[in-house]
Amino acid sequence: MTNTEKTITDFTDKEINALKNLLESNDKEAYSVNKSFHTVWFKSESSEAELRVAFLMNIQLIISRVCVSHKRQGIMTTVLKELIRICERKNVHKIVMQSVLTPECAAFCEKNNFIPNPSTSFKSGDIICGDLVLNI
Repeated sequence: MTNTEKTITDFTDKEINALKNLLESNDKEAYSVNKSFHTVWFKSESSEAELRVAFLMNIQLIISRVCVSHKRQGIMTTVLKELIRICERKNVHKIVMQSVLTPECAAFCEKNNFIPNPSTSFKSGDIICGDLVLNI
């Protein structure tokens, strides 16, 4: 494969189940899973909690729609560690936290060494909003 060729990257059922189990055990919520193309949605069955993860070929993993019921409990830190392991196995070297809009998500990104994408981020008050990137 040449440098310009891209390959399709997708989540395996085992990876999806591992992420679902992490969410359910740490957030103490039952989650449903909806897989569509290269995107996986985890949605709580009883609250507004949800998480969307999607591969953009083998270029990057996109995280969006981050909302957990039990905040500041390390849930997303645990999920991020698992997503990094998945990306490393699939030779994907970039994770994008898409559409950061809240101080909590911005603080999470800063704590975990995400950097603003200069093309898709902006400062709003005291936080950096938009897309933030973690190079792994």
